[in-house]
Amino acid sequence: MLACECVADAGPGNETLNLSLPALRVGEERVELARYRNMIVYVDVWASWCAPCLRSMPELEALQEKFRDQPFAVVAVNVDDDPAAARAFLERVDVHYPVAFDRNGAQLRERIGDEVDLSALPVGFLLDGRGTIRLVHRGYSPGQSAFLADHIQTLLAQLELESNDRR
Repeated sequence: MLACECVADAGPGNETLNLSLPALRVGEERVELARYRNMIVYVDVWASWCAPCLRSMPELEALQEKFRDQPFAVVAVNVDDDPAAARAFLERVDVHYPVAFDRNGAQLRERIGDEVDLSALPVGFLLDGRGTIRLVHRGYSPGQSAFLADHIQTLLAQLELESNDRR
């Protein structure tokens, strides 16, 4: 059974999501969300015990490919206790976006508080070009990428307008 999809708009004025975490894959550089300013970012929070996470990750990989030539990125954050379990999980999915490790979601909880339930995964945060959380996406349902693509496209258009205004 797949987790149901629940969505909450997190309108303008919310705080930015600023994380700096070690990469889960050995040999990759630290994952810092500040590097993605002036881009739209989907932060995917997952764990190795989460079956819906396994199903959602290929859709997120396809989303990254769809927006490949635009200022968009997917960044994953694993919240397992054991990084070895998370690495074993990654061997089962073919994703090429950065993956960070946040033991038990400690840094996420510190940044966003306990209002986001990390026991019901996956959870995604869609960030605008300033790093502000614009959408919180909970759970997984097949075809979720079409829903997310609409929101990403809207934020990309806003980002372009802001960029043109600065010129």
